[in-house]
Amino acid sequence: MYWVRGNEVEVREAAPGIKNQVLIDGRPGVESKHVALVKACYAPGVSFAAHVHEVEEAFIVVEGQALSVINGQSCLLRAGDAALVPAGAPHTLSNASQTDDLVVIGAFAANKIVRKPVES
Repeated sequence: MYWVRGNEVEVREAAPGIKNQVLIDGRPGVESKHVALVKACYAPGVSFAAHVHEVEEAFIVVEGQALSVINGQSCLLRAGDAALVPAGAPHTLSNASQTDDLVVIGAFAANKIVRKPVES
């Protein structure tokens, strides 16, 4: 399959206040061999707990403002800004707004998204 219609992809809660749509991955019907693509919507003020991936992740802010922390360094990102998370780098993403949603699109260098929590 070459195309995926977002309105046909199930929305799942990845964590409280964070809804994900896995658009591209290795599941039957899509069958990517090397890439995963996910759209995530963060409610106001919500953060994703610190975690790592064994592969690189890149993401772009589509809507809202994000506080990105990668390897202990932080940056405020706005719509149109992007980040590259190296494989194995501890990172987290938070919605910097208390009133507006944050929408990001993330791409992973593997056909399955695997997160490993970071002990605090």
